[in-house]
Amino acid sequence: MSKQNISRFWVCFLMIAPGFSYAMDDPCDLRKLTAQIVGVSESGAQASAYQVNPDPFEQFLLWEQQENLSVFRQPIEKFPLQYSLVPKRDSIVWMSSGAPEGVVSKFIRGEQVVWPKHPHNTDPGVLHYFDPVAGAWPARYTSSRSIVVVGSHPERISVKLPTDHPHVNGKKQPNKASIRDDILSAKVRTEYILLRNRIIQQDPSLIFLYDVMTVSDKSGAGGFLVRDLSPLQDGNYYLEATAIPYVGRKIAQLQGEDFATLWKEAYSKKLGIAKARLLLDYGIQHETPNAQNFLIQLDTKLRPTGKIAMRDLSDTVMVRPVADAIGEGHMLRLEEEMDYPIASDLQPNSGHSFSLFDVADDHAVPVSVLVDWETAHDQAYIQEVLRLLAIGPSKKNLNSLSDLQRFIYSDEGRAALANYALRRRPVQKAP
Repeated sequence: MSKQNISRFWVCFLMIAPGFSYAMDDPCDLRKLTAQIVGVSESGAQASAYQVNPDPFEQFLLWEQQENLSVFRQPIEKFPLQYSLVPKRDSIVWMSSGAPEGVVSKFIRGEQVVWPKHPHNTDPGVLHYFDPVAGAWPARYTSSRSIVVVGSHPERISVKLPTDHPHVNGKKQPNKASIRDDILSAKVRTEYILLRNRIIQQDPSLIFLYDVMTVSDKSGAGGFLVRDLSPLQDGNYYLEATAIPYVGRKIAQLQGEDFATLWKEAYSKKLGIAKARLLLDYGIQHETPNAQNFLIQLDTKLRPTGKIAMRDLSDTVMVRPVADAIGEGHMLRLEEEMDYPIASDLQPNSGHSFSLFDVADDHAVPVSVLVDWETAHDQAYIQEVLRLLAIGPSKKNLNSLSDLQRFIYSDEGRAALANYALRRRPVQKAP
């Protein structure tokens, strides 16, 4: 199918979804509203246009809020995110070495800490539940318990808050009223990846959404996380993978592609490759690599670029044989002393990354397609590991995860990992 683009045209529209209104002086200001480029089929017939918001970050939020399982959908309007002011002396504030200055100043006011409260929480056991409200920020929902704070500050951030009701229409989830473990692991994982990036050159196909700040009380009973979303402001669109069943067909049609073929390449294989690079560069893997934690980068014409943004990095764990072989044995020992879980097996867990795709309301992906996608994901993962380790043709019979794991545990595999780690270090120029 031809992907030739034949026209760009300006349109005025009043809404993208029910209740949505575009904030502008003139709702028909054609400088601010645009329709997506229209594709054509080989016969020359015009394909359907897919309207998107001209602000990629706004569109990212709209997709996340509305294009997923009905019980996870959230209102798209702004709402006041209330907060209390808590004495700094009673709190433990951790800031990443990469935390933007504007983020820190937003939460620290002299000797007080701004402590946001999830609007749907009903659990009085959540810290500062009964504290008086001192103010509110304009905010937007996401598909999880994280809230995006909007406003005049240049940084884009989300706040992960404890709540027993993560979704407006969802059931009570008492286990979501605590993020204590997330706070502990976020500190370790963010700093580890940042330090590792000083040793290697970060792969440009990987985009990390770091947790850059945590706040908890001194007892360690709870608190909240702040995530930096500024990498999503690079001019590209970002599609949460859980939205593929809902908008993936429209995007495929726009590109003149078959739905199953496009997302097999753009998500299944690219995610397998991204997981392989995460494993070999950092010695880590997600425990539960759910689709909601992966964002697919699309260009301004909604064409997948091949890059994947990863969030919820606190869900990652070190993989013992890999981390040790790439020179991170000291980090393994540190995490063991902190009683962190350590993985021994290679577990890309493709099933997690396609969960709920087959029950996506009336947009369900056929099981046969999902089986093909999962197989493609695992093969892409295996082949990328072998490619990066420069494994020759004699080892090309490593076609299963169990075969790959046996090789990684072998002396030859460990040597290949060590050599790869050396190659990833930038060449130092002579003074």
